[in-house]
Amino acid sequence: NGDLLALTLGHDQTDWAVVRYDGTSWTVHRASDNLGQAWSLVASNGFAVAPDGRPWVSTDRGLVHFDGRRWNLRLAESFFHALSFAPDGTLWAVGPSGVQRLPADLLVEPDPAAR
Repeated sequence: NGDLLALTLGHDQTDWAVVRYDGTSWTVHRASDNLGQAWSLVASNGFAVAPDGRPWVSTDRGLVHFDGRRWNLRLAESFFHALSFAPDGTLWAVGPSGVQRLPADLLVEPDPAAR
């Protein structure tokens, strides 16, 4: 989509946001805006952008992604120090138990109509 994404950190890593530049204007999406409170980052390398353009961040409470409007918790209690996406959407993550491969279908939002 051509947007520029960056992760910004506060001094204690609890005040963080993804900053998006769409070629015209900057938008700041603070984690605390909709997660209800500040979530600490596990590490500054725990940030990656999926092939569909969604940013993913590893926090002290799990893996979250930004859908363009709000932050969403996808994998609670999953802690990763480094994240990297493959072109097919597979997420490679490094955590306390080593390297993990998370297939793209595991990361997809559940369809509310299928419930």
